[in-house]
Amino acid sequence: WYVRNWGGSYVFNRGTNGGTGNTVKRQLFRIETNGNIVVPQGNAIIDGRVNSEEVKVEVLDIPDYVFANDYELRSLEDTKAFITQNKHLPEIPSEKEIRANGGIELGDMNMRLLKKIEELTLYQIQLMERLEELESKNAEIDQLKKEIRELKQK
Repeated sequence: WYVRNWGGSYVFNRGTNGGTGNTVKRQLFRIETNGNIVVPQGNAIIDGRVNSEEVKVEVLDIPDYVFANDYELRSLEDTKAFITQNKHLPEIPSEKEIRANGGIELGDMNMRLLKKIEELTLYQIQLMERLEELESKNAEIDQLKKEIRELKQK
């Protein structure tokens, strides 16, 4: 193990034999002057809780395509049938899948949930449009009823 203060950062290296008798250093992690802890190779594994004020997860596939004109929104009837049969939302892993995979990736799950929120917004817009149409037809029916009553009174 080698700990080196390099430009104010503390670098933690591990020496290994490269097969030719020389020592090869591999940087395990470093603590930078700004307080960042950088793990350049591999994964940081924490056995326990992580408390943080903020976590930034880099994602590539943002589901705003849901709002494109050519996006085919699954019907609520199909969604209901899927839920009845599978006991979870379409495109969202089941509890069994999450347990089998040892958890979920936050970035991927957040984007899946964002997609569902965006789809829910589209469903609400559809329902609002249907409600407005029904209210308009209801007003028309009320007007026709009024005219029929007036004609009967003559």
